[in-house]
Amino acid sequence: MTDLLEATEDGIAWLTLNRPDRLNALSPAMLTALGESLQRLGGDREVGAVIITGVGRGFCAGGDVKTMPTRAAQGFEERVEGLRRMHQLPLMLRTMPKVVIAMVNGPAVGAGLGGTAKAREMYFLGDIIDAETAQSLGLVSRVTDDDALRDETAAVARRIAGGPRIAYGYMKRNLFAAETEPLAAVLEMEAVHQARTAMTEDHLEAGRAFAEKRRPVFKGR
Repeated sequence: MTDLLEATEDGIAWLTLNRPDRLNALSPAMLTALGESLQRLGGDREVGAVIITGVGRGFCAGGDVKTMPTRAAQGFEERVEGLRRMHQLPLMLRTMPKVVIAMVNGPAVGAGLGGTAKAREMYFLGDIIDAETAQSLGLVSRVTDDDALRDETAAVARRIAGGPRIAYGYMKRNLFAAETEPLAAVLEMEAVHQARTAMTEDHLEAGRAFAEKRRPVFKGR
């Protein structure tokens, strides 16, 4: 049984963590498969958005506690290199040109959950919060009933997949740079990216659609 399921439909790539007996805790095989899939999907012109979710009643339990005793036998350098490889995944999620949506279908713990301002308190206290609290803190953008989760997530992903894909890729780069780079560098990057996206067919289509008072039809070119 593979630890990661992949399927593509309507321009949306679905990546499904597939260790339901472990609440989809991250195994080495799963991490490797995720890295390979994200790397490939980032350059796939047929894909406009990526959804990550889990099989069963959990989204992701983070690192697999059962494998942690075996890591104790590793040397310091070996352990650091292993963590560096693991840390490539969140970096890839932030920097790949495709928009990535987490369809959180159940508990999300540890490495299966990333927060910002509130994260420090959560890390230190270890409190469990419900979906509504997560939304109020800005950790998740939407909360929905279980029965409607897939349909609502797919609807959001279809809107993104049907948008100007080249521009979205540059938008992700701008947003990431705004968090990590000096203002002057960010403004220079934004100038270059705006000039680039203004040369796309989608940019021309957006202008035509606005003038004709209709919805644009983007082609990702």
